[in-house]
Amino acid sequence: MASLNAFVTGADVSSLPSLERSGVVFHDKEGKEADLIEILAENGVQCIRVRIWVDPYDQNGNGYGGGNCDLDNAIELGRRAREQNIGLLVDFHYSDFWADPSRQTLPKAWKGQTKEELTQTIYNYTYDSLKQLKYNGIIIDYVQIGNEINNGICGQSGLESSCELLESASKAVKEAVPEAKVVVHFTDPGSFDFGWAAKVLEKGCVDYDVFATSYYPYWHGSLEALKTNLKTITENYGKQVMIAETSYPYTDRDTDGHPESVTVKDTSVQRQMVMFLDLSKAMETFGESYEGIFYWEPAWICVPAEDQNSRKAVWERLGSGWATSYAAGYDGQAARYHGGSATDSQALFDEEGCAMESVSMFSLVHSWM
Repeated sequence: MASLNAFVTGADVSSLPSLERSGVVFHDKEGKEADLIEILAENGVQCIRVRIWVDPYDQNGNGYGGGNCDLDNAIELGRRAREQNIGLLVDFHYSDFWADPSRQTLPKAWKGQTKEELTQTIYNYTYDSLKQLKYNGIIIDYVQIGNEINNGICGQSGLESSCELLESASKAVKEAVPEAKVVVHFTDPGSFDFGWAAKVLEKGCVDYDVFATSYYPYWHGSLEALKTNLKTITENYGKQVMIAETSYPYTDRDTDGHPESVTVKDTSVQRQMVMFLDLSKAMETFGESYEGIFYWEPAWICVPAEDQNSRKAVWERLGSGWATSYAAGYDGQAARYHGGSATDSQALFDEEGCAMESVSMFSLVHSWM
């Protein structure tokens, strides 16, 4: 992986193949049609982050949406990353759909297993998936074992009860891709005690290299609180720290007719850039312990269609929206919010797919540090 500096600048582009199948086309800052990953690489993105769901389809093969992010999707994006000479962070959710503190739903195929069986299953799944990626010539730089695991993974009752599974996943990473760094990922840095989590992981003998967090400024408090929380990790546990997800709106307008996940008053392309630069500047105070920063879904924009009903049909058929109605049987939340992108207002590309000035912030963050 090419590196411009001691820390990595990256972007999560998991939904990209589904967007392209839905007719979305991207343009660089000069207005020329171009591959999204190429545009990002030319503007300082050094690594892409790609989520993997175990089986994001119903019994009839209908996708749950959110990009239908199965292993094949990750293989496609991993190949494209290598073509651009940039790195890959593999983000295992260990679920068939979205995993976060409010839900860590066990994959359908893993239901009914004992804890011992589940521990072996998560090892086999992690190991086999990584080997398939490597078989396809993909270089893996980071492997994230679980997504926003404050409350545990795989339907477990908490972080403590998840340590056996996490250690099994970590062991699989170390044996399948020993050159990759193992990442654990939490969220809510303004209120969740990272020191407590690190202590639980240490007690549970979970082997990892990077302690990552999401940081969305409109939800997660001040930068000072973020730094204070992460300082415990670097000073007491000697781990690298990372921002695995962040984003900020460039507009208060909903561009695709599907409600946004957040409403912020102070929005602009410039505010996007200031947020990202300020966040990375705050993280830079950790020196060599600062591993990197990833912008979440910078290109999840409106899909082209003649009217809103046609657009809804595309989201449902190709999975390029937040969720499809087919996901409701697995994830109850999907019944309430299925449809388009909930974060199109936070993209770095406008609704026509044209790169905005903020796409250059990945390069700027290195030149200004």
